[in-house]
Amino acid sequence: LSEINVAEGLKEIGQAAFLGCTSLAEFDFRILTNIMENAFSHCVNLTSPSGDLIIPDSLESIKFRSFDSCVGFHRLVIGTRVNHIEESAFNHTEFESIVMRTEVPPTLSRINILSNWHFPNDIPITVPCGTL
Repeated sequence: LSEINVAEGLKEIGQAAFLGCTSLAEFDFRILTNIMENAFSHCVNLTSPSGDLIIPDSLESIKFRSFDSCVGFHRLVIGTRVNHIEESAFNHTEFESIVMRTEVPPTLSRINILSNWHFPNDIPITVPCGTL
C-alpha cells in the first residue's frame, strides 16, 4: 500500500489502521478530526513535500503512538485545537523543530512509561506570541 485516495467526508482513522504500512508515502491529514492509537505507527516512509507533519486545526487529540517511528518528517506543526497529546505519540521520530499553533499548550498524558516523549532536549519549539 503506497497511496491512499481518501473519500470525501472521512473524519477518523481507526486504531492501527495503517500500522506497519512501510510503503505508505503520503497522506493528507487536513480533513481529519480524529486519529486513533497506532494509526500511522511504523509508517517509516510517510512524508510530505514540505517535510512537515501538519496536525490539522480540526484535530483535538493526538493518541498513543499515532506517529511512532514516522521518520520522514523534519518539522511537526500542531494545529490550533489540539488540547491533548498522549504518551509516545511521536516515539522514534526525527523532528528538528516543533511549531505550536495553539495558544493554550496541550496536556501531555503518561500512560505507562515515565519521560517517554522522545524529543531532544534542545529541539526548538515555536509558539504563538503571548503564549505562556
